Amino acid sequence: MTDSPTKLQSSARRYDLDWLRVFAILLIFIYHCGRFFDHGWWHLKAEQRNVIASAFSLFGEQWGLHLLFLLSGAGLWFTLQTYSVSQNILGRLKRLMIPFLFGVFVLAPPQVYFERLRSAEFHGSFLQFYPHYFEGFYFFGGNFSWMGHHLWFLPYLFLLSLLATPLFLYLQKEEGQRTLARLAAVGEKRGGIFLLALPFVIIQMSLRPLFPDHASLADFLLWLVCLVMGYVIIAEPKLHAAIVRRGKLALALAMLCSAIIVGWLLSPNAPAPAYRLPYLALMALRGFNLWFWLVAILWLGNTFLNFNHRVLQYGNEAVLPFYMLHQTIIITMGYYVLQQGWPMLATYLFIAASSFLAVVLIYELLVRRFNLMRWLFGMKPGKAL
Repeated sequence: MTDSPTKLQSSARRYDLDWLRVFAILLIFIYHCGRFFDHGWWHLKAEQRNVIASAFSLFGEQWGLHLLFLLSGAGLWFTLQTYSVSQNILGRLKRLMIPFLFGVFVLAPPQVYFERLRSAEFHGSFLQFYPHYFEGFYFFGGNFSWMGHHLWFLPYLFLLSLLATPLFLYLQKEEGQRTLARLAAVGEKRGGIFLLALPFVIIQMSLRPLFPDHASLADFLLWLVCLVMGYVIIAEPKLHAAIVRRGKLALALAMLCSAIIVGWLLSPNAPAPAYRLPYLALMALRGFNLWFWLVAILWLGNTFLNFNHRVLQYGNEAVLPFYMLHQTIIITMGYYVLQQGWPMLATYLFIAASSFLAVVLIYELLVRRFNLMRWLFGMKPGKAL
């Protein structure tokens, strides 16, 4: 049995998705550079806080990580066309969990060290601190970062991909293909593509009042839906085409909703988590806004980024190592730069520029060129350089 033209089109290399993955990691980098200055909790904080930094943080939190899970779901469609389920699981185990464990013992300790120095809870060198890293669990009064600080994303992605695999296998069958066709039929109707926001709205309204914290059950289910949606969008080209047709409208709605949400959350009247109308209305808006942004970003990628380039080839391979390294470097740089007493904008720009340069140099000189390091950072073996 031969593949249909749409199936062949889906299995072709999607450069737009690769570009979006690179840009998503860069956005997370920019976001974390600004976390020193917003009004929320973070590992290290500047003395100066700024409402613009808070607004940018709230804006990025609406869709940044969700985009990564959506793109990961799209990537799973491609790997399941080439490799068996067991090969996929083993590949994900190597690519995600080995880097995670490496990060827990190597990349997270410096972050905790500089946190403890900043709060005057420890005095001494990093080598003196490292044995204390294993004293108690982070978030429970201790130091051991059992979730690897920012690297929690890796085990979450591994677990979510395992949970979603039975559904992906179902969607490959004839009955699952009919389900995808029905979903595409809904998306092709006028305004139908925006009905796909309902799972996000339902999760936000039903669970967020009980689980308002980051990476709680509400987020876990949102990310699972994003992972599944990423797979479905690539598995059903008609659905992706419907998304692209509504991209401009989605972008306009996303910008409007984001302005309302960020302004609402920063206002004195921001509602507290509760099963009350103001908070539920805010959560419904957040659910729709998340989907608006995902649709808009997929449209932008399809319209402007569907091309190959050597920068993309380099960046696509560097995505995971860059993500693994970035927060450790940002916090290290931030610890020293914050002590200089510079104006906030100068501090931010110096931290961002120096951290980016340091991450690229470490990747290029210490990670990319050595197969052992490539393995620890979730990369495939490379040719000797």
